[in-house]
Amino acid sequence: MTTRPAAAVEFDPPSGFAFEPEFLGQPPRAIPDELDQGPHAQRLKARIVGLATAGLLCLLLERAPGIDKVALYFLPAGYLGWIGVGLLLLAANVLLERARRGGPYRYVREGTPIAAKILALEKAVSQIVNGVPSSYAIYATVAVRDERGTLTNYRLKSDDFSADTKDRYEAPHRVGDYVTAVYLPGRLEKTLRLYSFLELNPRACLRRADATAQSPWKVAALAVTVVAIFVVLFANVYAFGRYGPLDFDFRLAIVPMVVGGLLLGGGLLVGLWLNHRSETERALERSQHARPERRMVEHPAPFLGTGWHRWLVGALLVLGAPFLGALTVLCWCFMANAWLDTSAARQVPAKVEEMTQTTHAFLFRQYELEFSLAGSATRHKLWSTPQELGAFTSEAAVAHVRAGRLGWPWVEKVVPAATDR
Repeated sequence: MTTRPAAAVEFDPPSGFAFEPEFLGQPPRAIPDELDQGPHAQRLKARIVGLATAGLLCLLLERAPGIDKVALYFLPAGYLGWIGVGLLLLAANVLLERARRGGPYRYVREGTPIAAKILALEKAVSQIVNGVPSSYAIYATVAVRDERGTLTNYRLKSDDFSADTKDRYEAPHRVGDYVTAVYLPGRLEKTLRLYSFLELNPRACLRRADATAQSPWKVAALAVTVVAIFVVLFANVYAFGRYGPLDFDFRLAIVPMVVGGLLLGGGLLVGLWLNHRSETERALERSQHARPERRMVEHPAPFLGTGWHRWLVGALLVLGAPFLGALTVLCWCFMANAWLDTSAARQVPAKVEEMTQTTHAFLFRQYELEFSLAGSATRHKLWSTPQELGAFTSEAAVAHVRAGRLGWPWVEKVVPAATDR
C-alpha cells in the first residue's frame, strides 16, 4: 500500500452513504451468518474439501496393490500414509481457522469503517514467473479522511488471483463512488483495505463476470496440454537413457533436429507471442469501453516481464525453445529407431562397470547400468530396474545389440553372462 497527500480532490460523501450493516455497533462485533456465504468462506470450504479428499485418497492408495513397486521410482509413493495424515491435519487446521473466523473477519469484528472515494481502478499483473504472468490483482487509488481530518490518497491492492481466472474478477465500484474502507484500530497506514477486497460479503465483493466464465472444455484442454507437456518431457529423458544408440554421431540426425528446432521451437515462440498479442488487444479493448463508464481499466502484462529480466528470459526462450524442439525430435527418432526395429538381437560379450541409483529432487529415483562391450574401452549407460540390477553377481554380462530401424545400433538389454546363472 502506497500513500501520498491528496491533491485537490472533492471529498463529500452523499447523504445516503452508509456502511454495511455488519459494521453497526462497537467492536467487538458479531459476525453475521451472511458472511459465511461470501467468496472467502467458500474458498476456505473448498480448501477443506480438497485437502481432506486428497488425504483420504493417499491413505487408500497406500494399500493399493503394486504401490510398493511404484515407490521404487517415485519416492513419495512410499510415504503415502504420512502424506495423507499431513493433508488431513492441514484440512483440520483450515477448518479450525474457519470456525475461529480469523483473518479478514477481524476487520468486521474489530475494524473501524471509513468512507473512501474511488479515484482510479486498475487490473494489472502482480507477479511474473519466467516471463509469464502468473497472478493478477485489482488496484484502487482512493482518497480517505482520517480522524485528524487529513485527506490522503492510498493505493490499495486486492488479494492475488491466478492469471487464467482474471477475466472472472471485476470491481463492483466505479470511479467517483464512495465506498467502505476499513482498518484495524490504530493501524490505518498499515492495514487499510477496501471492504470489497476482503471478499467477505457476497453483496460487496469482487464480482465474477458470468459472461466470461471459463468453459469446462477450455479447462479440460488446458489440463490435457499440461499433462501432455510433462509426458513429452519425461519421454525425452527416458528415450535418451533407454534407447540412445551406441557411439551415436549427432550429425546423422542434423536434418530432423533442424526441422524440430524450427517447427516445435519456433512454433512455441510464435504461439507465445500471438497469445500475448491477443490478450493485450482484448485488455485494451475492455479498458477503452470501461473509461467512459468510469469502470475498472485493465493494464496488459508486458511480454516476458520488464527490465533486465525480460531480456534474460527472452534470450533463454530464443535459444532454448529451438534447442528443446531439436532434442525432442531427436528423442522421437531414438524411440522410432528402437520401437520399429524388426532386426534380430546380436549377443555381444560385455562387462559391467558400475551400477548406480540416483535420486532426483527427492522425488524420482533412477537406476542405471554402466557397461562396456568386449574389445572396446568406451563406457555406455542404460536405464534399468532394481530387479535387473539385482540379477548380476559378477561383472560378466551379455549385451543384446540390435541394428535399429534407422540404422543406429542400440542395446535392447544387458543380462548376466551364462556363468552367472
